[in-house]
Amino acid sequence: MDKYEFNIKLEQIKKLAAKKEYKQAADIAKEMNWNKIKDWSTLATIINVQEAAGDYDALPILPITVILVEESLYISLQSFL
Repeated sequence: MDKYEFNIKLEQIKKLAAKKEYKQAADIAKEMNWNKIKDWSTLATIINVQEAAGDYDALPILPITVILVEESLYISLQSFL
């Protein structure tokens, strides 16, 4: 998938999320490769969409680590280089 296609799909996800159609947005997000994305805003959008859709199994595909410690959420971006 080239950058143009990626941006089109990302815009579709954002529009569906704005309409609260999280299941459809999560289905599109599952098809995409998130390993090279380092923009926190984009990753947060995808996490929120998948969480709202109840699609917790898809979260490990994202290049992040989410840790819950004493009711505080810590998120770190992993490097795959």
